[in-house]
Amino acid sequence: MDNWEVAEAGWTIKFKTAYEYYGGDGKYYYLWISNKEGGAVFKATAQEIDEFTGQEYYRRDLQSEKDGTRQQIKYEENYRGYFIRFNITFL
Repeated sequence: MDNWEVAEAGWTIKFKTAYEYYGGDGKYYYLWISNKEGGAVFKATAQEIDEFTGQEYYRRDLQSEKDGTRQQIKYEENYRGYFIRFNITFL
């Protein structure tokens, strides 16, 4: 799970993995969203997905919090070996 950042049309979304091998802290996944107006408040449903079976685990509803000029969600990893999915809703 690599880290990534995408910027387009005044919006930026950035993801940081929990995996230490890829620069994570070993505990949390991070998702940041910002726009040029600074009002990118969002909520997300985070879910871990088994990479072999596709079964979904550990569903949590999260609310973004201000982190400087952007909004952030921090999701604590429950089990290694799962992918993480965020379903995002802007508020």
